[in-house]
Amino acid sequence: ALAATFHREIVFDRMKETRDGIIFKNYHQFSRWWNDHHGDENFKAVFHLDSARHSEAFHQENDEILRLIYETGLRKTDQGLDHPTTLLLFEELQFYCTPLSILPNLKESILTGRHARISVIANTQRPANIHGDFKGNAHHVFAGQLIHKADIDYLKGSLLAEHATACFSLPAFSFAYRSHEMPFTIVKL
Repeated sequence: ALAATFHREIVFDRMKETRDGIIFKNYHQFSRWWNDHHGDENFKAVFHLDSARHSEAFHQENDEILRLIYETGLRKTDQGLDHPTTLLLFEELQFYCTPLSILPNLKESILTGRHARISVIANTQRPANIHGDFKGNAHHVFAGQLIHKADIDYLKGSLLAEHATACFSLPAFSFAYRSHEMPFTIVKL
């Protein structure tokens, strides 16, 4: 629902499940397209990278993509140009960062992306396995049914702090939700 509010979406889909949008298999394909289309008002770019999923090349390629997007946005902002926000959407975030490591340009996008007109949405089935910068900078937190104690403990340091244990007993297709502006609620799909 949040992603639908953005007109410029870049999806990092490690599992290659997203089929709608312009699909890119490597940095070079994307950089050529980005050079001509970074100013477009509407697009959906999807990464189905060729690099092996756990390889150093996979992480380096993702970091280069993020660098290009961030630097383009920052350059426009520095020049005083008004430009639309770009959404970075990460499917299965736990494969792009760990509690102890994060791609440098992913961290930059999370911490200062607003200066480059970048927003980030990510999903994961294992919140305890992601970098703390996501938890500390999240403006909206949705959590479905969780069964691992480490994941519940991780959420205790988020916007859902006092309601994290509710995630043990959520019914199917229900999510605990909280934002800076909204109180805790249960959302059903």
